[in-house]
Amino acid sequence: MIKVSISYFGRMRFLKPYQIPVSTAMWDPKWFHDNKDQYHVFRYHNGQWFGNRAKYLMPKYSYGQTCKGQPCNYDPKTCKFLSEYRKQIFELDFYAVMHDLQSIANRIETYDDFDHEPEIVLMVYEKPDTPCSERVILKEYFKRYNYELEDI
Repeated sequence: MIKVSISYFGRMRFLKPYQIPVSTAMWDPKWFHDNKDQYHVFRYHNGQWFGNRAKYLMPKYSYGQTCKGQPCNYDPKTCKFLSEYRKQIFELDFYAVMHDLQSIANRIETYDDFDHEPEIVLMVYEKPDTPCSERVILKEYFKRYNYELEDI
């Protein structure tokens, strides 16, 4: 089974080439797609592969209308955005998610000869200490299947 971790866009420069960032964000930073469309995947000069997305892990656009961003004045336990996102994520078939993430790694591996097993790194915007984040829900979801997402 593919190794899956979680991080945030601000830490991408610290990832190793075998750590494949996969966006879970509704809107990615433009540089993540080399300033092209949201589905442009490319190899960055440091060997990392940018631009991969997991569309099924992205919050639906309508949820974004309920989030006002940082600083957040809502309690994460009562946040409408997080509540809707939790419902969306917990309806997913875990094994289908893992199969798709493995497929992303396999596709990238055909272009690259990693010195380690490839690792998928789910990318969010928020740092680990932000309680109002999709990160919290993604970690809960994976934990439900006895899979711990490591923060990197």
